[in-house]
Amino acid sequence: MFRQRSRRYLRLGSRGEDVRHVQQLLQMTGHDPGPVDGVFGRRTDQAVRDFQGAAGLVQDGVVGPRSWEALTKSGGGDGQAQGISLHIGLNVVDDEAYGTPIPPLAGCVNDANDMTALARSQGFSTTTLLDRDGRCQNIIDAIGDAARRLRSGDFFLLTYAGHGSQIPDATGDEADDMDETWVGYDRQLMDDELYALWGEFQPGVRILMISDSCHSGTVARVAFPAYEAFALSYQDDENVGFVLDTPSRLPASASRDVAGWADLHESVREVVPSVVAELQGTTATAVRPADVDRFTEQVLAPIRGGAGGAGPSSPPRTRDLPVEIARRDARRREDLYQDVKESARAATPPSAHVLLVSGSQDHQLSLDGSKNGLFTQRLLETWDEGRFSGIGYPEFHRQIVELMPPQQIPNLFWATPADPRFENQRPFTI
Repeated sequence: MFRQRSRRYLRLGSRGEDVRHVQQLLQMTGHDPGPVDGVFGRRTDQAVRDFQGAAGLVQDGVVGPRSWEALTKSGGGDGQAQGISLHIGLNVVDDEAYGTPIPPLAGCVNDANDMTALARSQGFSTTTLLDRDGRCQNIIDAIGDAARRLRSGDFFLLTYAGHGSQIPDATGDEADDMDETWVGYDRQLMDDELYALWGEFQPGVRILMISDSCHSGTVARVAFPAYEAFALSYQDDENVGFVLDTPSRLPASASRDVAGWADLHESVREVVPSVVAELQGTTATAVRPADVDRFTEQVLAPIRGGAGGAGPSSPPRTRDLPVEIARRDARRREDLYQDVKESARAATPPSAHVLLVSGSQDHQLSLDGSKNGLFTQRLLETWDEGRFSGIGYPEFHRQIVELMPPQQIPNLFWATPADPRFENQRPFTI
């Protein structure tokens, strides 16, 4: 069990990021703290006292638990907005549609159901699309329906758990020449399509998108050996979720995509320090080189021993669509995907506020588990059934990142210009 970080008491003279958050919340409640600079000065002190008076609290200028709670609630929704959520979870897709068998996943349906439960607890009207219901047109229709129903100040929550991939950009509008995709039941849904759908929402609608998937592209071939060592340092329990294991149980298998032993050796050496650091409760820089060498040898020994070595009982599951399958699908349906992109380019630019929290960076893979994906598990642990004690999505994101290994770092990204009021509201608050 992971402990939540407790808030410190803030008063005249305090400094730090939490002071800056208090100043932002004070602004949102109509109490001017002066510059939002992370310095608890005289103007911030007076703003706190004014807020405390308005909230019926003792006007002592100290931001303690009651003031934190009152500020967080006041910085959330106004109680008049409505919230709609859509939750997509695909353990399987249509092999016939993709022209080849697609490796199934295990935790995505659980992710969607758990996020549905979270949304309902927060007052959202929910829709859940699982496996064959996760056809691209169903997803597009559900988003379009939310766009027609929501008005300025309302909240749309969209979560996705499934395969993610990249395909070559056919129209030249991507800086890295690749389109990120969700792998829907019947075809890939491109980032351009989602961006075009945001343009259908009214100005001022808040949109939060949470994606537990991979955007691996061509780097999947290089990254996978390190991910084997990383993934196999975790036990995957279908009831508990991911539990960090011991370094003595870090077997790895050689990948057919690795050019040589030196590449595999370097990949394993890269991942071992973070595993050892997390096990020992230290930082990565505190891990001794001798320990790195020793555990690297433990990882590689089964491979060096050939067939007689003790390898893993099953390879780790990551939520990436194999790159050769993604590209073959892009070639087979080139005309369709190009038409989709051309239509998206002609769409109205979004005027809603769109914030993305994703399970990994574009160049990383996301672990799939029997109970949940690693990212979704850590998100749920951080939320802690509503007992999350932080304020704002940046702090929520930071606390999730603290529970994640360096091989899978969740991303916080504005798809539209940032909206400070939305950004600093309590997560999932309508």
